[in-house]
Amino acid sequence: MLPWLRYILIFVLLVIQLLTLIGVLASSRANTEGVLRDHARVVMQHLVESAAENSLRFVQPAERSARLTVRMLQEGVFDLNDNSKIERYFLAQLQSQDQLNGMYLAKPNGEFLYVKRDANGFLTKDIRLIAGRVVRLTSRAANLKVVVQKTDLMDQYDPRTRPWYLGAFKAKQQIWTGPYVFFTSKKPGLTSAAPVFNANGTLLGVVGVDVEITKLSEFIERIPISEHGQAFIMDEKGMAVSFPKLAQILLEESKKTDQPVLPKIERIGNEAVQTLIKRSSLTALGSNRNFFEFEAGKTLEYGMLSPFSIGYGTKWLIGLHAPVSDFTGEINARASR
Repeated sequence: MLPWLRYILIFVLLVIQLLTLIGVLASSRANTEGVLRDHARVVMQHLVESAAENSLRFVQPAERSARLTVRMLQEGVFDLNDNSKIERYFLAQLQSQDQLNGMYLAKPNGEFLYVKRDANGFLTKDIRLIAGRVVRLTSRAANLKVVVQKTDLMDQYDPRTRPWYLGAFKAKQQIWTGPYVFFTSKKPGLTSAAPVFNANGTLLGVVGVDVEITKLSEFIERIPISEHGQAFIMDEKGMAVSFPKLAQILLEESKKTDQPVLPKIERIGNEAVQTLIKRSSLTALGSNRNFFEFEAGKTLEYGMLSPFSIGYGTKWLIGLHAPVSDFTGEINARASR
């Protein structure tokens, strides 16, 4: 055999071996990335389920308290005019359930009994229409001992104009309000409200129970997605329910206005969050979890947006996203080597 032909054959064999090796490595890498993609989907599904369960456990005490209070009022356990006894019941509920921020009863004539947590213990607002309008405020320590009692001559609050009252009255059943910022604490929360009817179907009042959702954001911030992953919860209108450092965001907003409002997730989220929401809007979410692979700027991301119900027709959406490199970084490094 001619020397030059021998060298050509050796070169061709080396090229074939090199191409075979590259093909095997590429196929192995593709298979590995597919496994990791499936792993990321499973991880995100598990975290979505966990976040939904924790969210429900957090808000359900408010829903149950409102429903139980309505039943007790309708069955005559409490006299609607016995504010002293109802106040003691509200205080006992707040003491025993940390998630509850406030409980109240509003009547069609504008009378209102409201018990809420405050910095030192509890505060009661009692609006009566006896020989005119009287608004009495009672501050209590954590042990329920009365600290201060006074009358507020300037208070013009009318519960009948509030969304929770109007929503329950219109629906004629228990409802959840959308998330909003509490007026006094400037913290995010929502209300479970339910109407009280007599046997003839006449409205006697509306019961409301507030639940502060700041701790939901703290839970969301600790979800172990990946090193650079992030989670959030929003309502169907895109308003932030839970978002990392949401309390800090609202604190900054409160410096600009007396009554801040909850921001939309798209406004406070990074490019990955904004892209995930836009991408998911092109897909009918229904009751299915949706797993996406998408680009946010120069970064390839995995994401999931999943709806779940908190009851009475109210749905929230849990979103998760993380860079693909958080799952494939070591594999890519090995493939490069």
